[in-house]
Amino acid sequence: MDVGQTNRRCGRALDCRDSGDDPDPSHSNDVRDGTRQHVTQGPRSHPPQVQDAIVATACVTVFSLALFVGSQFVGSIDSILSDGINAIGLQICIYYSLAGLAVVMLYRKQLLLSVTNFVFMGLWPLVGAVFMIVMFIKTIPELNSTTLWVGLGAMALGLIPMAIYWIKGNPYFDMPSKEDRIAVLMEFEQNL
Repeated sequence: MDVGQTNRRCGRALDCRDSGDDPDPSHSNDVRDGTRQHVTQGPRSHPPQVQDAIVATACVTVFSLALFVGSQFVGSIDSILSDGINAIGLQICIYYSLAGLAVVMLYRKQLLLSVTNFVFMGLWPLVGAVFMIVMFIKTIPELNSTTLWVGLGAMALGLIPMAIYWIKGNPYFDMPSKEDRIAVLMEFEQNL
């Protein structure tokens, strides 16, 4: 079987020997443990790794140019970076506060079973969530409008795909079963 036949049969430039589709046993590339080696012929499916440095340099160049152009319209690069960092800080406060409250709500029936459960599944996440909420509320008045629009606007944009997938019934939004929650609890207690 020549490479052209293999390419037409597989629909790609890779030789089918890597998927076990090659009927000719003389093409076997078995290694010591019996698995097949990945064999390519013809054009490569991925660029050589030498180009990783080129891609990284190009990305940094584009980012630097974007900062330079943005600084001409918005202000200094320092203000752009500080607004971006503050916007990410707002998002972190929201995410961590919601995560802490979710842990307390999810394991609320196991909180009073032991002191360890109360501390690590109730008190610690709740204190962390309250701290993040306080920091969020305290920093809002001190931020400029650009930071608020970027930080809270990005969060609002994230609600759109979340609502779409929730309406579609994506399994990501299903609550874990009781068995799964108990298994996590038992694993947690064993690791203490």
